[in-house]
Amino acid sequence: MGTLFNNRWVLLIVITLTWGSSFMLIKKSLVAFTPYEIGAICIVGSGLLLAIIGIPAIKKMSKKNLILG
Repeated sequence: MGTLFNNRWVLLIVITLTWGSSFMLIKKSLVAFTPYEIGAICIVGSGLLLAIIGIPAIKKMSKKNLILG
């Protein structure tokens, strides 16, 4: 599976499908939610994903790099 993701065309197709599917999901969810609710869900989801990836990365950094000096 590692060699599959080394191919740039496969990565481009994966990114394209991910990007395009988000717009389709937003369009379908407008039936049940208001635009403000969809925006809030997107922001909360992005924040959670960033926290899951970012907090362990911040813990690995030295304090010198965190304080910008």
